[in-house]
Amino acid sequence: MNPLELLIAKQERLRKISSAYPVANNLSSAAISYQTDGAFLAPIYKDEKIWGSNCWFTHANWGSQSSSESKKLFTEVAAAEFEKGVRNFYVEILADDSEELQTWYELGFGQQHASGLLTELAPTKTDALIRDAGVADISRIIKVERELAIHQMKSPVFSAVQPDEESESANDWRELFESDNEDGFVVKVAEVNGEVVALSYGVSTEKSSLHSGLLRPENSATLAHATTLPEYRGKGVGKALASAVINDLKVNGFKEIVTDWRITNQLSSVTWPKLGFKTTLIRLHRAL
Repeated sequence: MNPLELLIAKQERLRKISSAYPVANNLSSAAISYQTDGAFLAPIYKDEKIWGSNCWFTHANWGSQSSSESKKLFTEVAAAEFEKGVRNFYVEILADDSEELQTWYELGFGQQHASGLLTELAPTKTDALIRDAGVADISRIIKVERELAIHQMKSPVFSAVQPDEESESANDWRELFESDNEDGFVVKVAEVNGEVVALSYGVSTEKSSLHSGLLRPENSATLAHATTLPEYRGKGVGKALASAVINDLKVNGFKEIVTDWRITNQLSSVTWPKLGFKTTLIRLHRAL
């Protein structure tokens, strides 16, 4: 199979979950730097401040016809990229491809991040007040929003992503609330005894760099953020709030809902599948 045929076969496997995912119909051969008899890679390199010295096997830029070819490909890529100073390798694999996942585990990779597609929204229940957010909530929104980055900087996630500067966040939120909202943003908060204890928002995947290209279903939105203050976690508030955001996104006309989460964020890894998200893609990482 040639590189395009390998990519088409992989994408059709994803389209069995939802035909809203696009058809793979082109691949630039000029971008392919590595190729074996049955595998290829057109490497992607991202911001080293976030990802370290890196080389990516993203969903759309690599393919393989067998586990043995995947191993040959990585061996070739790792040798060459290591000489260039690369010490971090990332690979995206379809979540239902257990054989391919096992191949990369044997190459020393571990799970890092997951993407999911909503298949059936589970019922939720909370006594918290769930409502739309507005300009008057900005200071309280920022307080809650920062908790996600703070939580993920701790064990066992150890994310390098820092909370945004509060002044910058305030400006961004004000600009959003005062805009025409052409991207279908839905922003909601949950209140308990007058205190904002949770925040969630969603938006068209047109605004998402992660859910893009072959990973962007037609007419879709992403549940882009969900955070609950630590003392209110595990009480169903976050799930109920996310559910309300999803329902509004559907009312706005979006047919498919996606999201993503750090696998080592144990709260997210439990919450989103329970809410009805089917894991579609897993990102693995190996540091040398």
